[in-house]
Amino acid sequence: MPVSKKRPKLPEEDLAAAVADIINSPITKPNLSFLSPPADIAVVHPKPPGIDSKPVGIGGEPGESADSLDISTKPSANPADFGPLPPGVNSTPLGIIAAPSIKPLWQAEGIGTLFEQSRVRRISQAQDALSLVEEKVYDLLWGTKNQRRAEFRLVHYSLQRIGTEARINIKTVRELIPRLIDKGFIQIEHHADVRRNLPTLYRVWSYAGVLANQKRHNRFYVAKSGKGVFYVHPVSASIGPASFTADSGGVKPVGFDLIPPVQRPLGVGIKPTAFNTPPSGVAPTGPMGVADVKPMGGVGSASLDSFLDRFIRQTSPTTYLELLKIIKETLNTEADDNVLTSIIATSHRNSLQTTGEPATDEELVHFTATKAHIISRAPNIRNHVAVLRKAVPECFLGETFRAFRAAAAVYRKKADEQHKRLILERGQQEELAAEADRRDALWSEICARHMTDRGYDMQAIANDPDLDQLGRQHARTMMDRLGRYSKTGL
Repeated sequence: MPVSKKRPKLPEEDLAAAVADIINSPITKPNLSFLSPPADIAVVHPKPPGIDSKPVGIGGEPGESADSLDISTKPSANPADFGPLPPGVNSTPLGIIAAPSIKPLWQAEGIGTLFEQSRVRRISQAQDALSLVEEKVYDLLWGTKNQRRAEFRLVHYSLQRIGTEARINIKTVRELIPRLIDKGFIQIEHHADVRRNLPTLYRVWSYAGVLANQKRHNRFYVAKSGKGVFYVHPVSASIGPASFTADSGGVKPVGFDLIPPVQRPLGVGIKPTAFNTPPSGVAPTGPMGVADVKPMGGVGSASLDSFLDRFIRQTSPTTYLELLKIIKETLNTEADDNVLTSIIATSHRNSLQTTGEPATDEELVHFTATKAHIISRAPNIRNHVAVLRKAVPECFLGETFRAFRAAAAVYRKKADEQHKRLILERGQQEELAAEADRRDALWSEICARHMTDRGYDMQAIANDPDLDQLGRQHARTMMDRLGRYSKTGL
């Protein structure tokens, strides 16, 4: 029969001391700080049973405790009515906290995230607004650094080339390019042209130009988060800690207490303290410049769609028919009304974006005829109208269109001057012709006065007082050459 062995008894541990050591540990203590209430919170201690928290005679009947009173309807007593308070007694009623402290908060552009003051830093260099990968892409687009102080550079780069040379995933490149555009470091000068195998043309601003643009748009501070580096602007908000209130019967959630109780939803709410001040930051770009696009109304400005609709309606019927005729004769197809309207509307939008002015009828006809002629000669295009629908509006984008419009303005000015000169010359010629006709009529009348049997008396004609100086010289010349009498007259 096996012998049973008794296990040795473990020494008893002091669990209370172990727990105390864990709580007081310098590693654990900061993580358990939420268990201790803040200094500005009034803590409600449990009331021992049988003890009234309110003396008899203050707002109640004898023997009536504070728990049996309806505090929502009973008026609260003013401590000033009972004389000065003893030293060390707080005049703030139980359950009511002091005024919430105002802490500066910063809101990020684009995402709306709020940051504390400790995470915000002032921009000293333009590259402070870039993350490491964004700065890497920017340096690639800027190219070699030299002593030339250029305000910007124009470079052709495709997304694939940026990803290959910067050794970045192309998906990341697609996310970084819009960020650099929003931050004001680059802008798209002309989109890629697949038919001519031309990549996107970027305008890359220098650090000096970016810094000036940041100051112009009130961008002085940035904050870094896990999603990147963002421009931030100050927002004044009231942060209220949790408090015990008699009407709520519990703890109010910690958060932003700026919305009235009637309108405040459950949970956390936020609203700026300055209700009448506009938000800080860069104003969104509208159709006619930097002004904000307001909704349609009695006092609001027109939206972009209203501008486009007005420009489409201002397009003359002659131009509309001319565009239909160009498409039919060049591409041998009928253009849909929606397609043609889309071409005109997109062209106006691109022209407004590039120069701030809508497209003209002459420009629409010129670019439509040019692109239609090029597309008709391409053998690998099936849907010519669809390609034309995309190609014509692209002619109104970028520096090329600005140069075209400037050259057209110079040509139009020269043409107007030449036209005026032709009109002036034509007017002078008409005046000279009218003067010659008047003179011939006068000479015929004077010759008829001095007609004799022997012919026209040239001496009498030359001495006629109504004859002008040119006629007298002509009469004397004929008299010296033919004699006094002539059969032809002046």
